[in-house]
Amino acid sequence: MDNTPTRSWDYRVIEFVTEDGEVWRSIHEVHYVDGIPRAYSERPAPVMWERNDGAAAAFVTLEQMRLAVSRPVLEEMDFHSDDSGGDDVSQTPPAKAVHDYADYGS
Repeated sequence: MDNTPTRSWDYRVIEFVTEDGEVWRSIHEVHYVDGIPRAYSERPAPVMWERNDGAAAAFVTLEQMRLAVSRPVLEEMDFHSDDSGGDDVSQTPPAKAVHDYADYGS
């Protein structure tokens, strides 16, 4: 039996609360392990594409972001991280913002 975790990603809206109590939302790349949100991009997701891909590539990204706005909003507490190197998320600290997905793993 293969116990390899299923990894996936998509865009999601994440809600943040500042120290002053101000609430704001932005679209981020969110990475999942076995359907559980585990990491998100530190900065909001940009809309960008390679020049050779043409405008169609931009519309694909924009459609993915449109879908993110229609899904339930995530909060930092929705994220789990297992810094022990394993994939057990049953007793893990909340929120893991990553600068580079090389920090998170593929």
